[in-house]
Amino acid sequence: MPSHTPLRIAFAFDRQSDWLAKGFKPNQCQEFQTDEAIELMAAGLRELGTVEMVAGIRDLTKRLVAGEHANWDVVFNMCEGYGSLGREGQVPALLEAWGVPFTFSDSATMAVCQDKSKTKVQSCP
Repeated sequence: MPSHTPLRIAFAFDRQSDWLAKGFKPNQCQEFQTDEAIELMAAGLRELGTVEMVAGIRDLTKRLVAGEHANWDVVFNMCEGYGSLGREGQVPALLEAWGVPFTFSDSATMAVCQDKSKTKVQSCP
């Protein structure tokens, strides 16, 4: 088995139970991850190194301002965001602004792909 340098991973997520505790209804939280799913993903990430749990965009923002991102090699982004049309691009945009590497799509890709009318626009020949 090849050896590797353990990664320092920030695991950013939106947990259903956190949003339910804020007073949201279950149907408003369907896209968010369950406690079990979060723990299973974190366990997999721990096989790659150390994992810091980051509960949503507000927790992430506080940690960025505090300078904690200097300790991270990458952010594993599972945040869904909430409210706006471009909600799933919120965390990628924040991480891009701070120059922090992260997994999955960038903010522009997320904004376009989540707007179904934009995904159907055809380019001119």
